[in-house]
Amino acid sequence: MNAIILAGGRGVRLMPLTAETPKPLLPVCNVPMLDHVTSQLKFYGVDDIVYAAAYRSAQIARRAAKYVDIKTRVRVESRPLGTAGCVKAASKYLSDVFFVLSGDCLNDIDLASMARSHIGSGADVTIAAVKRADTRKYGVISTDGDKVTSLIEKPFSNSYGNTVNAGIYVVNKRILSEFDGDELDFAKDVFPVLIRQGRVGVYRHDGFWSDVGAIEDYFRANFIVPAEGFFPRVRLKKEEPSLTFGSSVISPDARVSGTVNRSIIGAGASVGKGVSVSDCVVLPGGKVTSDVRYSVIGKNFEVNLLPITLSGDFSTDSATHFNIF
Repeated sequence: MNAIILAGGRGVRLMPLTAETPKPLLPVCNVPMLDHVTSQLKFYGVDDIVYAAAYRSAQIARRAAKYVDIKTRVRVESRPLGTAGCVKAASKYLSDVFFVLSGDCLNDIDLASMARSHIGSGADVTIAAVKRADTRKYGVISTDGDKVTSLIEKPFSNSYGNTVNAGIYVVNKRILSEFDGDELDFAKDVFPVLIRQGRVGVYRHDGFWSDVGAIEDYFRANFIVPAEGFFPRVRLKKEEPSLTFGSSVISPDARVSGTVNRSIIGAGASVGKGVSVSDCVVLPGGKVTSDVRYSVIGKNFEVNLLPITLSGDFSTDSATHFNIF
C-alpha cells in the first residue's frame, strides 16, 4: 500500500498564519504538520507517498524532498479539483489499495489496524470516524454495524449523532474510474453514491484526533500534541532539532533573552531582554518585544486569543484579535 496526502488547501481560516506558509507546513511543536503526517505513515511501513499540492506548492515540494528513505512524488494542481479529484488525477501513482490523509490532520490512528479492517470488511472505502460533542463543522456519519449508512455534511444542529468523518480513508483504486469528470469531492460526490450501494465501511478511533482548520485549533494543537510527536520523526537529509526546556519547546536557532513559560519558540525567532512570553506560539522568524500571553506571533503579525482554556475545549464565546504590524 502507498498513500496520498492532501496538501493543497489555502488555509483561509488560518490567515494571516498561512499568508506566506502553506497550512501543512505550519509547525506544531516546531515540527511542520506535514512531517507529523509523513512520520505516521512511515511508522506503519508506508514509504511511497504522493503529495497533492496547489497553494505554495514549491514549498511543499522542497519539504518533501528532504525526507529520507521515502519515495516522494508531488503532484501540483493548476486549478482546484476537490478532495477526490486531486486523488483521481494522481491515480497512476497509487497502488490498488491506498491511504488518503490530510496534511493538516494530526492523530494517532493505528493505520495498520485500519488497513486490516478495510481488507477484512470487503468495503471499497473505509472512513476513519471519531466522536465529537459539537458536530456542526464536520461530516456526521450514521452506521449499521461496520457499514456507513449516511453522511451529512456540516449539519446545522447536533441532532444527527456524534460520530464524524475524520478525513482519513483507505480506498480501493478501482472506484476512481466509476466517477466522471475531474472535479470531485469525496464527501459530496463519491461517498453518497458508494454509501447507497453499501460499499463504505467505518473504522472507529477513540484516541487523539485534531483537524487544524482554524487558528484556535492550531494554537491548541501546539499544547496537546506531545513535543516529540506521536510517532518517531521522519528522518531528514539535514536534521532540524527542537529543544525542550521544561514546559516550553524552544528551537536551538531562537534567540531568547527574556522569560519563556509554556510556549513554543520557532527557529530564528527572538524574545527580547526583560520580555515575558507565556502560553504563546512564536512562529519561525517571529519577534517578541513586549510581554504577551495567549498569542500566535509571526514575522509581521500577532493574533491574540482571549479568553482561552488550554486544558479543554475553547470557549464558544472566545474572541480572536488580529494585530498586523
